[in-house]
Amino acid sequence: MKLRMLFPLLPVIFLISCGEWIPHEDGHSSEQMMESAEHRSDETINVAQLIGDDVQAAFDYFGNPTDSGPSGYHYEWHIFNQNSEGYVQIGHADEKIVTVFILGEKILNGSLAVGKSYNEIRELAAIKESIKVKDNGGEYRFDLSKNDLLERPLIQLADDTFAQLYFDRFLNQLVGVRLLDKQTLLAHRPYRMVYRGELKEMSEPNKTRKKEIEQMNTKQIFYITNALRERYGKSKLEWNDEVAEAAFLHSKDMKMNQYFDHESPTNGDLENRLKRNDVDYLLAGENIAAEYPDGIAAVMGWLNSEGHRETMFHDEFTHLGVGVYDKHYTQNFVAK
Repeated sequence: MKLRMLFPLLPVIFLISCGEWIPHEDGHSSEQMMESAEHRSDETINVAQLIGDDVQAAFDYFGNPTDSGPSGYHYEWHIFNQNSEGYVQIGHADEKIVTVFILGEKILNGSLAVGKSYNEIRELAAIKESIKVKDNGGEYRFDLSKNDLLERPLIQLADDTFAQLYFDRFLNQLVGVRLLDKQTLLAHRPYRMVYRGELKEMSEPNKTRKKEIEQMNTKQIFYITNALRERYGKSKLEWNDEVAEAAFLHSKDMKMNQYFDHESPTNGDLENRLKRNDVDYLLAGENIAAEYPDGIAAVMGWLNSEGHRETMFHDEFTHLGVGVYDKHYTQNFVAK
């Protein structure tokens, strides 16, 4: 049987910052724009108000996490992926919730309900080209590109709560929401930023923690990919260790040898790399990305690229392996 390969390409996204004076203006506040759908018959929760709350509030509502581990920033992740209502990640620092990622129609309702169209949400939310943030005497402005405005606009929900709205631009629908407090937004710097004042840099993690961060991003990509496939009526993919090893080695090779391509100067194309790991397959495909803040952002980027989207949602794939190395991300898909 003839083996087939899929190789979409993804441009690298670079996050830029520079120092210049930015006058402060108050951001748009809309605390009542988001609320949760009913989780139990006798209980509801306002997910937006989880920001700043004790992490125990997430446990009380979502139950025990499926997975936990560090982020590449100042907080730790809990993943809740055990029910059909949706996929949730809770980020906490010093036992306080600082960020929430939600993927699922049954978790949120109201004005920012997942599944609503871009135009519906734009009528209710202030989607702007620039968002200004003031923190500890510093003033910061995030400038959104045209693609940012269409795919992942940033809005302010309260004084210390911001939301990245992840849209599927092919279906013109809201797919997911990432809530962040002020410090987490400034740490991520997910858009071009200009600022006046101090800009804190994250300390370099030691080798052990770096590996744990990469493993956590690997799990995020696997879980979110399957959550999206399920949402779009596709079968879930099984994890494959040998495929994941090939993916990790390619991410590491790209970083260490400073290139960004499906073909390695030393290890060859995907077919050669899978052979090196003794992977048998009928069909294979690959997505790569670099310099995204985390696995969430990488998958949302692939979702809005036609070639990568086709690979993620291909009907024939049965297994997936993911490899992350120093903000270089590789998905290898195979059909067995």
